[in-house]
This record gives sequence, structure tokens and C-alpha cells, in this order.
Amino acid sequence: MASITSGYTTYESPPSPPATEEERESIPSLAQDAYELLGQQDSKMMELGDFIAELRDLDLRTAVIDEILGYMTSNCWVQLWNWKGTEETWISIVE
Repeated sequence: MASITSGYTTYESPPSPPATEEERESIPSLAQDAYELLGQQDSKMMELGDFIAELRDLDLRTAVIDEILGYMTSNCWVQLWNWKGTEETWISIVE
């Protein structure tokens, strides 16, 4: 039996290069801005994908966003958790 091939191709963007030294130096300030963004939410929490989208709207690269999230969690500013019964990951301010 002959196989049918699709003319569609998939494109995967290359991985974001690591944060530069200049970007790493700005992580504490960017993390504070991200914390304030999260704090503006009524419940002080957001679905993680939505939070990352908000950070991308600030023209931050994936590697920088990863550094910001790492900084925020390692300093116990926020916690990541799964919404019970779903696969959604959420981020919330630690109080």
C-alpha cells in the first residue's frame, strides 16, 4: 500500500541561549517586578503558563524567565503547585 506524505513540516525554534552576564545581573530587579506583577492578582496566584506569557510580553527571553523563576522560588518568594484534579501548574506568592 502506498503511503501518503503530508506537505506540512513542523518547525521548532532553537533553544534560547543562556542568559548573558548583563541579564544575570538584572535578575534580582526583574524578579522583583515579576513578584509585583503576581501580587497585583486578586488571589496572588496565576496559572504558570499565563504568568510566563506576561513575562514574555516584557520581551524577556526564555532563559531569562527561567532564571527569574529560579530566583523567586529559591528565595521562597513564590511556590509552584499543581491544581488538584488537573495538570495545570500554578504559581503563588508565599505568605
